[in-house]
Amino acid sequence: MVVRKLGRFARSVVVALSTVRQFSDLGVSVLSLSEQGMDLTSPMDQMTFGMLALLAGCDRGHLGQEI
Repeated sequence: MVVRKLGRFARSVVVALSTVRQFSDLGVSVLSLSEQGMDLTSPMDQMTFGMLALLAGCDRGHLGQEI
């Protein structure tokens, strides 16, 4: 599956990580146009993905409070 940005992939860290895990179990890779070269099967890139998802979720939370 191809996404534009990993940080915009899901609305929460839990959803992002579980979806990537489910895709992986089915043999489907997740590729990002913005973060090219990120291999979500490697532990370091999984950590980076988790941090991106966490920051995106935090950003969405702040946007909701400002409106």
